[in-house]
Amino acid sequence: MKDDNKNTVEMRIRDVPKDIHKQFTHLCLDEDKTISTKVIELVREYVSKNKHKVLK
Repeated sequence: MKDDNKNTVEMRIRDVPKDIHKQFTHLCLDEDKTISTKVIELVREYVSKNKHKVLK
């Protein structure tokens, strides 16, 4: 991701599965749709697949 000054901004989130991180990285490079929409779709997909883990 980039900030307004064109510097690379690195964000770290704990306990993110590797497949989700890989997809998110790929989505950030894709300019076909807005990143926010794609991230929301990805989060919804992850939560729906892991409801039993989330609802503990």
